[in-house]
Amino acid sequence: MTIARTSSLTSAPFWQFWRVPQQSAVMSFPVKISPEKSHKLYVFDHCEYCTRARMIYGLKNIAVDIVFVMYDKGQKLIDMAGKRITPILQIESEIKLESLDIVKWVDEEFGAPILLPGSNRTDIAEWLHDTAMLRRKLTRPRFVRHPLPEFTQRSARDEYIFTHPFTAGCARPPTPYSAPAENFNASVDTNTSEVSQNLEDNNESSPQDSEVTTAEAKFSNSTKTTTIPVFDMTNCVEIEPDLDDMKEEYEEKFRQTPQLLRKINSKLKELTKMVFSENHASGHGLSYDDIALFPALRPLSLIKGISLGRKLSTYMYRMSLRSDVPLFHGI
Repeated sequence: MTIARTSSLTSAPFWQFWRVPQQSAVMSFPVKISPEKSHKLYVFDHCEYCTRARMIYGLKNIAVDIVFVMYDKGQKLIDMAGKRITPILQIESEIKLESLDIVKWVDEEFGAPILLPGSNRTDIAEWLHDTAMLRRKLTRPRFVRHPLPEFTQRSARDEYIFTHPFTAGCARPPTPYSAPAENFNASVDTNTSEVSQNLEDNNESSPQDSEVTTAEAKFSNSTKTTTIPVFDMTNCVEIEPDLDDMKEEYEEKFRQTPQLLRKINSKLKELTKMVFSENHASGHGLSYDDIALFPALRPLSLIKGISLGRKLSTYMYRMSLRSDVPLFHGI
């Protein structure tokens, strides 16, 4: 292995935004270790699953080339992976998919593993599920307003809005986003309590994101079973999507910020009690629980006026520094 150049972090605006103490103007970190073979990680900046893969490289201090893909250039991903999915890890001619598989491989490949197993925290899993639609309403309109690298062109922003409607019913997304109902499979990694949906939608949630659910998926460990609603598209009525209507819907959600903000701030008070400390989500230390929680909360840093409280704010700040994944600016 070779050693890459020294990295440093200067004070950034998000420090003030998250209201945590600034320690020094410049903080130095250990030099990153470069693998013998070049690693390229293809991601969207807004994608929670991509954040997971980025985290492990930062936590292990391994150099990786982060490649941000324009959102409407999905064919590039299909050519690489056979489907439109992120993240994609490319090591010369080898391709690795699925965020948790990448996390596990990197953690075990470079030195002793640093991540402890997940603790099967159903409380945090249920909180993330219960707030999923609320978080989408707040973050999605901001994704396309913020200068994220995948949305720097209007066509990319339009593609995202078109494929991520809020309303119930079925807008007809372009191939390869659609997935027949009979191919829908909800499953859970019991180490992380992660619901993975077999939908070709960038490893994100169901394209329809309807607030009306009619089916259920279950995951269990040795002691309990938890029921989580999922989307049943069996009787879905296909409607002709209208991009202008979808854009107006995004604007309407942005105008609803004051009401939505009150709701999420209230829910965040509940989450604060579940997080063990300012350093890690669960009591046994840095684990796959953090690989699940930090990426889910990171998009909230887009929201001006979000109130995480001191413990969650410090948790996000420290995890951002440790994983070398920056937070956003509130708008």
